[in-house]
Amino acid sequence: MATIFTIREVKVVNPFAGSPFGEFFGIPNVPEFKERQEGLGSGFIVKIDEKKKLVYLLTNNHVVENAQNIKVQFKNGIVLDGKIVGTDKLSDIAVIAVPFKEGIQEYAKKHRLKLGDSDSLKPGMTVIAIGSPLGLTGTVTMGIISALDRELPGHPGEGFIQTDAAINPGNSGGPLINLKGEVVGINTAIIAGAQGLGFAAPVSQATWLWSRF
Repeated sequence: MATIFTIREVKVVNPFAGSPFGEFFGIPNVPEFKERQEGLGSGFIVKIDEKKKLVYLLTNNHVVENAQNIKVQFKNGIVLDGKIVGTDKLSDIAVIAVPFKEGIQEYAKKHRLKLGDSDSLKPGMTVIAIGSPLGLTGTVTMGIISALDRELPGHPGEGFIQTDAAINPGNSGGPLINLKGEVVGINTAIIAGAQGLGFAAPVSQATWLWSRF
């Protein structure tokens, strides 16, 4: 498990453009300006490449998309710069890589997660969600598979896993695990204001992406 911190710059329309009020709030008198945004998500180790000296992690595309800076913090306190090496926006999956530094190689060997068979899932099966909700690293919640093949806005044709395991902001990109300890999904989304409505991308949708590296 890892916590992923991102920094991105976004363009913001200046509501005070052409008026003196912007200067009162420290906003330059321009039509739009760049604003720094900090993001938080989760990820998990799936592969170690001895030749390239890289460790690969799976996470959500929306966690790292357009990020100018990515920091990956592992549970043992190691923090490394992450690099996006593959993305699939439709299934909301991304692969990031970190270099062999500060003992991460040995750590990764012990904490690499095994991928399971998401195609064999059935409603009612018990699953466990792991992540860093609101920055609380290593949080574990348990629930069941509520439904399969759910379609989410912006992801046409992609069948997501619905679960009632508690998922909150910061859980995105963390693993959804079965009782064998195998990853069956990547925690992806919630419905704001609802309870027990979380969604995860089936791990079968990620296999083709990370196995390329």
